[in-house]
Amino acid sequence: MGAVVGSVFNYAFQFFWTFDGVGRHDKAIPIYVCTVALAWVANAGFYYVLTSFTEMGVAVAQVSTTIAVAAMNFIFYKRIVFHERVG
Repeated sequence: MGAVVGSVFNYAFQFFWTFDGVGRHDKAIPIYVCTVALAWVANAGFYYVLTSFTEMGVAVAQVSTTIAVAAMNFIFYKRIVFHERVG
């Protein structure tokens, strides 16, 4: 439940503040939901790979995973989800 509520607030902040979105929500929200699901899978996958197949410690693996998923999300949000601009 917390992830769902967080995603709703995150969408609003990303749309109105970070990317100054001007697109339609009926187009952006389904793409955003897919991006959130992809990020969840990527987070679990990256963490699993780093902790299972490398000598990396748990804390370093978590920080590395967080950085990688945050960068991935920013790129996807900027180029796919909130890409429409007026100008």
